[in-house]
Amino acid sequence: ELNLETNDLILNGTFSNVPIIHRGSGKFRIRNFEIKIPEGLRQEPEFQSMLETMGIWNNSLMIRLIGLEINMINQFTGNISFKLHTPFLKLSIIGGYSVRQNHSVPEITLHNTEMELHPISLGIKKWLNNWEKENGRKFSRKGATIVLTIDGPLSNPIIHGY
Repeated sequence: ELNLETNDLILNGTFSNVPIIHRGSGKFRIRNFEIKIPEGLRQEPEFQSMLETMGIWNNSLMIRLIGLEINMINQFTGNISFKLHTPFLKLSIIGGYSVRQNHSVPEITLHNTEMELHPISLGIKKWLNNWEKENGRKFSRKGATIVLTIDGPLSNPIIHGY
């Protein structure tokens, strides 16, 4: 299932310039799709190790949900929500952003953005636990879910406490 929806979109510009978005909201959602991993790639040792860590044994990566919701309040600020659900982890990102649209590639800065990462597979849980031991740091958690606060430019975000 693929769903793309936009509402209340206001933009201006010319065909020779990148348009400036003044307001708008939109949703993008894909549900239940599968990515077949080519056998040759699967047999690469590093790739095989990564797949085993995630708990993928059948040359197939199942994506249950990719969802993106954007609400652009004005040409400078907005809110964002992103979700990724797979059999090995669930990821949710919710927060605010500011944007400078005076370049061909907009400069996006995250503000008070919360990321929740819920590891499902045993391999991902072990990998995260090993990272904590090796770095002498513990992730903030709500139960089994890792919670991180992120700010700063999208190109180089700051993860608070890390």
